[in-house]
Amino acid sequence: MVEGDFGPEAGLWHSRRTLARVVELLRPAVIHTHLAYADIVAATLTHTFGAITATTEHGIAADDTLYASSKNVARVKQNVHRYRLKRTDHVIAVSQSTAHLMKEKWGAGDVTVIANGVAKTSDPGLKRHTLGQGIRILSLARLAPEKNIQYLLRAMPEILRRDPRAHLTIAGEGPERDNLDAIVDELSLQQSVTFPGHVEAQEAMRRHDMLVQLSAWENLSYALLDARACDVPVVASRVGGNGEIFDEADLLDDLSPTAIVSAVARGGARPAANPLASVESLTAAIGRVYRGDSV
Repeated sequence: MVEGDFGPEAGLWHSRRTLARVVELLRPAVIHTHLAYADIVAATLTHTFGAITATTEHGIAADDTLYASSKNVARVKQNVHRYRLKRTDHVIAVSQSTAHLMKEKWGAGDVTVIANGVAKTSDPGLKRHTLGQGIRILSLARLAPEKNIQYLLRAMPEILRRDPRAHLTIAGEGPERDNLDAIVDELSLQQSVTFPGHVEAQEAMRRHDMLVQLSAWENLSYALLDARACDVPVVASRVGGNGEIFDEADLLDDLSPTAIVSAVARGGARPAANPLASVESLTAAIGRVYRGDSV
């Protein structure tokens, strides 16, 4: 491992210098970046010493302002992404939805779709409770505005009316914590909602009966992939790559309390027809991209 100043806190100049030094030192065969900042820094390198450059996109949304503070900022980001994609040899998207948006918004050319891989970890002997049996609901996401956790909280009074022993665990941390706490106080949910912070995903899935994720956008959510791999029932919004994990017909456009409670009562969404990718198939597909083979 090579350490150095890198990231938004270090600034573009220091980050670029660190990456350039590491590339010159190690002379890698491939420079593969993930997430916007690293993608942009890698695209500014003058010398890659013959290395193949690759990028995997995880974070583009249909709404340009979802990850930008204004439309002007969004336009600037679009132009930066167009620039860096032109300077990258191989472009990977985690879902068909992501690939479509990259072509539509950033002018991406050839995009290879390689789904995130997960390990199948279902436990057939594990008993799941349904609504009316003391259902244990899990939210597993960063506490951020785009995750729409407030909609789930506002559905809790009706869930508790139908199932007084129901409990909601909101796992994760983030800037929305104070706002979510205020909703809990407003609705007097203190006895029925807990905030444990970060948790181990698969263990949390074992201890809950349903995952609810109502995000404004997802590219290919690991929380949803893990839930499907663990056979945990899911209620989720009809956005982005969610329909590549679960049946589009069972996903929600309406995030009203009535719609959410009805979906919980139905037992969640059916899996999509396509099989889950494994970690082994993910790494094998990336290797084929590096070699220039078809995926």
